[in-house]
Amino acid sequence: RKSFEHSSRIISPAATFQLRIIEGNMPSEDHWEGMWQNAASDGSKPRFDAGGPVPLLKRLVEEGVVKGNRALVPGCGSGYDLIVLSKAFDSVTGLEYAETGAAAGREVIKANNLLNASMEVTDFFTFKPDSKFDLIFDYTFMCAIDPSMRKAHSQQMANLLAPGGRLLAVFPHKHYFGQSPDQGPPFEVNAQSADALFKEAGLNTEKLESVDASDSHANRAGKEWVGIWTKQ
Repeated sequence: RKSFEHSSRIISPAATFQLRIIEGNMPSEDHWEGMWQNAASDGSKPRFDAGGPVPLLKRLVEEGVVKGNRALVPGCGSGYDLIVLSKAFDSVTGLEYAETGAAAGREVIKANNLLNASMEVTDFFTFKPDSKFDLIFDYTFMCAIDPSMRKAHSQQMANLLAPGGRLLAVFPHKHYFGQSPDQGPPFEVNAQSADALFKEAGLNTEKLESVDASDSHANRAGKEWVGIWTKQ
């Protein structure tokens, strides 16, 4: 792996994909709901749906690196990562903005009999859980929001983590769908810029490096970086 900055071993991860609607900067809520409904109408999935759990997350769970009490996956869409995290955490919560996306996640929860997993339809930025989280797993969530909201995103991540909790985030440093860097969502995310925002929010950097091809979905290999931050 190419290290961007720190190189200490990953100890724990955290959760992913939701959209903040910014008037004038982002498509409307109807746009995202429409993407899910249009895909559902012909039995397919939206193009941002990866089709399964993130390989990196699966490996970390299998190695016993990722475990704890409460985990959160904001913007988790079809909820594939809940399947993996439910094996390592007592309680797993997925957040989704689009109702049809959340319904797809609930189907995955039901089909896999995930008794310790749940889905909520809510806005990540105003989400106020009863308890904080040991892990938040952000898979392509930050890159889905307008770049002007990234500071608010990092602050909310810090707010939702329990002391000692960790954020595991995977973002694209190259555009998944071949668009220019300033086009999105998803938007490209610079590792150092994101790291600076999380540090400003009060999180400490454990790791910042490129993702091995074997730890990415095949069509995203060589385009991702991973960061781990801890709340003291």
